[in-house]
Amino acid sequence: MLLSRKSFDGGEFPAEGVRTVPIVQIEMLEGRTVEQKRALAEKLTEVICETLHCPPTAVSIIMRDMSPSNYATGGKLRVDQ
Repeated sequence: MLLSRKSFDGGEFPAEGVRTVPIVQIEMLEGRTVEQKRALAEKLTEVICETLHCPPTAVSIIMRDMSPSNYATGGKLRVDQ
């Protein structure tokens, strides 16, 4: 969705044709509660809206849980650390 040069709060977009649909992707180890994810989504949306001058309905957040057996640092699986 493309919008005019004016943002939702009257500020200017930096360039013609800037899309106003921010999509945030977060990958994290499994184990967070639904309440924690809900709070994260609310805070991220708030900060994005304040920074990009867009309504909350324009913000999409994708959260992916991953098993410790699917994540490695320093050559070792997290499940082995």
